[in-house]
Amino acid sequence: MKQYGIALHNYHDTNESFPAAKSQHPKIEPASSDNWYAGWSCHFMLLPFMEETSRYVTLLQMDTTIMSNPCRIITTTQESYLLTPNTLRCPSDGNSKNYSFHNTDSQRRLPQCNIVLSHGDGMWDSERDYGSNPTIPASTNDNVSERGMFNCRLWKGMNACNDGTSNTIAVSEAAVSQSEVNDTVLGGVRVFSSAFHNNATTRLTCLNGRNGSMLTGTIASNYLQRGASWMAGYICSNGFHTVHPPNTPNCTRYDGGFTGYGLYPPSAYHAGGVNTAYFDGSTHFISETIDFGFSTAIQVLSGESQFGVWGALGTPDGGESKKL
Repeated sequence: MKQYGIALHNYHDTNESFPAAKSQHPKIEPASSDNWYAGWSCHFMLLPFMEETSRYVTLLQMDTTIMSNPCRIITTTQESYLLTPNTLRCPSDGNSKNYSFHNTDSQRRLPQCNIVLSHGDGMWDSERDYGSNPTIPASTNDNVSERGMFNCRLWKGMNACNDGTSNTIAVSEAAVSQSEVNDTVLGGVRVFSSAFHNNATTRLTCLNGRNGSMLTGTIASNYLQRGASWMAGYICSNGFHTVHPPNTPNCTRYDGGFTGYGLYPPSAYHAGGVNTAYFDGSTHFISETIDFGFSTAIQVLSGESQFGVWGALGTPDGGESKKL
């Protein structure tokens, strides 16, 4: 966590912003209309700042087909530089050293990771291309770009943390899926038919949908699994929300191809909580018992988070510093 926080600061010193949660390959940026959803992760952009410059340079030289979508990488011939950097793996999660269960194509064995980026409490359409759609009306459900520091093709700087960098979470961790059809609380993702951002009942059904270590509901598509690829910027793989507390269920309103409609808390095999790094570079352990607001709360588009101290830590500009 500490090393990742340092890498974020070094990137900011060089580029005057933090990386986007997901962006197109630098050689074909800006994104084309049909490929923005398949962008590369923040982790990829940070490689030169994590002593992984040679890996970054190699990935820059790939053919255009792979550049447009990191999930098309054929690892059988490229494994040496596609393996997950150690900085992105948690020693307590032995599954992260394995390849993900991305799909049935054995040539798409994607290397997993544990570090995930904060999307605040913005649960609706986190995959929207905010970089090329900066004028989305604030009254729409789609506009969740201000609810966290990281979004698709949106590069925010330190000045976006009006609540203070010591009050805003940058990254945490997520346990990866244990199998292609895993439905455990840690790592598995379950599908529900209703949205979460404006429906407290559905949100609580997700939260309480545990039977021991299992969840009720429909098993998600295999590429929705947590930590499925360190290279792809999907929120289900490399993001989290500050809505439900750590180590609670991951749920999505899967709509046939996009993963941004969901609720993804951080998770880990540590006792009682997860590790985090804040935007000031400090690291903190967040307890599973952290205050996360009222059971009737729903997402708001501006102002204070409705999800207690946990929600306040995820929003950079909610005006909740007095809570922290």
